[in-house]
Amino acid sequence: MELMVADVFAAPKNTAEDEIFCRAVTVLRKVYKHHECVNRKFLGKLDRNLRSMARDYCPVEEAKKDTLKNVLETLRKTMQEKYSKSWS
Repeated sequence: MELMVADVFAAPKNTAEDEIFCRAVTVLRKVYKHHECVNRKFLGKLDRNLRSMARDYCPVEEAKKDTLKNVLETLRKTMQEKYSKSWS
């Protein structure tokens, strides 16, 4: 069974990038602080990196859910796009 989390990417298209990163930090922090999992160390490092790009806390709409795996995959793609733009 996969862990279901709030879908931070379900926000409207005009949502600022830093707001999405802030929501991702909030969701990841809930996961790695309240669940014992194999990837806890990895999630903690990811949280630390994202926190440098976002505010400390953002409210997250809990109505829409997705798997942690899908949220992390979408986050990876978003980060790749962000860094590819900054290097071009």
